[in-house]
Amino acid sequence: MKINPLTGNPGLWDITKNNWTLGPDLDPFFFLRWAKMIIEQGAVPAIDTMRYVPFGYNTLLETKLLPYAIAYLYKFLHFFSDKVTIEYAAIILPVIASVFTTIAFFLLVRKIFEVKGIKISNIIALLASMFLITLPSLLSRTIAGIPEKESLGFGLMFFAFYFFLSAWKSEKILKALILGILSGIFTALMALVWGGVIFVFAVIAIAGFISFILGKIGKKELIVYSSWILGSIIFWLPFTLRTTLKGFVVSSTSGVAIIVWLFLIIYFVMFKTKLRNTKILQNPKINKIPRPILAIIISLIILIFLSSIFLSPKATIDFGGGLISKLSSPYSDRLSFTVAENRQPFFSDWKYNFGPVVRNIPLFFWLFFVGSIFLIYETIKELKKGKLIFVIGYILFLLALIFSRTSQASLLNGTSSLSIFVYILGYLILIISAFYIFYKNEEKEAFKNIKFEYILVFSLIFIGIIAARSTTRLIMLLAPIAVIPISYLTVTVIANIRKKKGDLTNLFFVVFTVLLFISVPYTIYYNYKVSEVTGKNLIPTQYTNQWQEAMGWVRENTPSDAVFASWWDYGYWIQTMGERATMLDGGNNIIYWDYLMGRHVLTAETEAEALELLYNHEVTHFLIDSTDIGKYGAYSSIGSDENYDRLSYIGTFILDGKQTQETKNKTTLVYLGGATLDEDIIINGGSEILPKGVAGVGALVISLGIDGEFEQPIALVVSQEKQYSLKLRYLFYNGKLVDFDSGIDGGAYIFPVLNQGTQGITVNPMGASMFLSPRNMRALWVRMYLLEEGENFNLVHTEPNQIIKSLRAQGLSIGDIVYFQGIMGPIKIWEVNYTGDEKHNEEYLERTYPEKIKERRYAK
Repeated sequence: MKINPLTGNPGLWDITKNNWTLGPDLDPFFFLRWAKMIIEQGAVPAIDTMRYVPFGYNTLLETKLLPYAIAYLYKFLHFFSDKVTIEYAAIILPVIASVFTTIAFFLLVRKIFEVKGIKISNIIALLASMFLITLPSLLSRTIAGIPEKESLGFGLMFFAFYFFLSAWKSEKILKALILGILSGIFTALMALVWGGVIFVFAVIAIAGFISFILGKIGKKELIVYSSWILGSIIFWLPFTLRTTLKGFVVSSTSGVAIIVWLFLIIYFVMFKTKLRNTKILQNPKINKIPRPILAIIISLIILIFLSSIFLSPKATIDFGGGLISKLSSPYSDRLSFTVAENRQPFFSDWKYNFGPVVRNIPLFFWLFFVGSIFLIYETIKELKKGKLIFVIGYILFLLALIFSRTSQASLLNGTSSLSIFVYILGYLILIISAFYIFYKNEEKEAFKNIKFEYILVFSLIFIGIIAARSTTRLIMLLAPIAVIPISYLTVTVIANIRKKKGDLTNLFFVVFTVLLFISVPYTIYYNYKVSEVTGKNLIPTQYTNQWQEAMGWVRENTPSDAVFASWWDYGYWIQTMGERATMLDGGNNIIYWDYLMGRHVLTAETEAEALELLYNHEVTHFLIDSTDIGKYGAYSSIGSDENYDRLSYIGTFILDGKQTQETKNKTTLVYLGGATLDEDIIINGGSEILPKGVAGVGALVISLGIDGEFEQPIALVVSQEKQYSLKLRYLFYNGKLVDFDSGIDGGAYIFPVLNQGTQGITVNPMGASMFLSPRNMRALWVRMYLLEEGENFNLVHTEPNQIIKSLRAQGLSIGDIVYFQGIMGPIKIWEVNYTGDEKHNEEYLERTYPEKIKERRYAK
């Protein structure tokens, strides 16, 4: 095996190219390929022909700044050493970006708390930065070898907030204008790197709106907000097709920022110019309406008028619906539900991303919770009345926002009527408590003294929590936000120790301070140790080495214009490591094609069905990876109709040696596991039905005669507390498919188990079995990958798992698929042999769902 000469082990090393490579992630390989194109061609071409064959993909529809950053970092480093490769530049970029992010975060936190004095604000910022650099939830996006969008995106986001806050706090209008433009530029740069820019628009819009309601808007503030939003538009939209000006305005995120901007403009024009002296605005009845409310009413009238001219009523409704969905369930399509990082998490999931959990208590989370309460009191402490009610309202709001989606098994599971009621109630309580404190304090000028920096922090907290409860991949957004109130709480409490010294009535304060002294350093230490362990695992594994070998074969043995079809997960690896074009990839920019691949290829019921789709996409090779066994539920769901007619998965059953029975004539093996039926099975001449989704296989029984011949396998099915023994028609073992010509059209797939012991690895050749349902047996991928069939697909390469390859090198005879801490198997590549009967089908080349499929698919 070729090794990294610097470390003596494979590490971030491609064993086939003897060169640096990236960590075990998908998207970074796409950015690396584009960076190579920039170096070789001077720029990313207008159309990327390696993607979405036969059309290619318009590169203006993607974010480009990260590949350019990799390319120009390479040019810079290569100037000093010609040994630097583009791969090395991609590896090191996240490290440099992490330093950039830490600096931006430090400056932002210091700016937020500079009202506390330079010394205190520096300490708070240092502590927050220490938390930031040890957060495990950010590690996979910022570690060397994984140049993800977020590695640059977070730094740009923090600088956008920093410059906006600096502009808002600036006393000179010219300086505020320049800083506002800088904030807009960094917002635009973030948009050219990462779609997370929506959080910048949302946070600043909310902070601006609250300031507007509190009467904190003047000429300077309007200039700051205007320069920021115009700067964002000017430095973003000309360089992308991901959105248009119209799309920017009607978006449920950036569109909110536009609406708030309109509120500010109307307010300023009505009450900060000579218009305030007009008879209408001086009318006593009009004067009774609070100025911000009046400005909102006028703005909404203007918005309704403009939308009636330039937008359809549906667009207006969609805007409102999109805004509501962002606050509740941001994803509802099948693709998003099958992508792990897009799934909507429960609190029971994301609490473990926040540092240590001591006796089931998430320490970091509760520090954040208490810190935010402490900070909200600090924000309103100058008000004379209603503070306690508002703080209680804020606490109840936080509890409702977070715990209305506690766990799947809880009554508060996020979708139950009780969950929705609690979630909405939280907002109502916060609004009512806000109205209460506002009307309780007659001196309205006092609200103008509420510091904008604290308003910005609470806008960040709100959006961070919404993000964390919306999708798994956005939990990381809340983590750096959470350290701000934690750091403020810690430093402020410790700084006040001397003031409380000797005061026996403050025993609670003393105990709380001691707990902070213990929990904060422990949390940082714990996060560091978790990050250290996690980081060591973010290097190429046996699995990625297997892919390197497979793609090495592809580069050397397939035509340069070959086109590969596979499930979308592997598209970027095939394009970058294999240097071949693909039909699908991880961008999922043409979701309809994911549906086509899932339905008409992977779960196709005939080869002809698959061949026609592949023919229309000029596919020459087809690839299946062993992890497609576990992903069966995902692509069969995506490829299903409204009745989920292809939905299935394969259950694995492990031999229970204790139940093995040996007699004079045969040996009976019992395999335990579980698999729910994916379609109804009719038994006893039609008198009974084993219903799908309810009945399930709990065990497989396989008997082997002394002559080595198998008896017909039996599936033990449980339905409504009754057990049924069903004979299976098929059995696959050691490369042979046995057809017993009776029983249900399912089968048992027997394969080896590897056992790691003190004497090394031993093999049980019949240690595991998969239950193949009748639906499984009809799926093309099962017939090709597991059952080794394929009339018009010529198997041209099988890349074994690295462990299997190593054992074979030691003289051990072992099959392609084994069970060892999960199923391990080969990467198989077929050459597609068309029959000549395939026809052009325009429907297979559509980029969006055809209406007849869309209507049928979403009928339920």
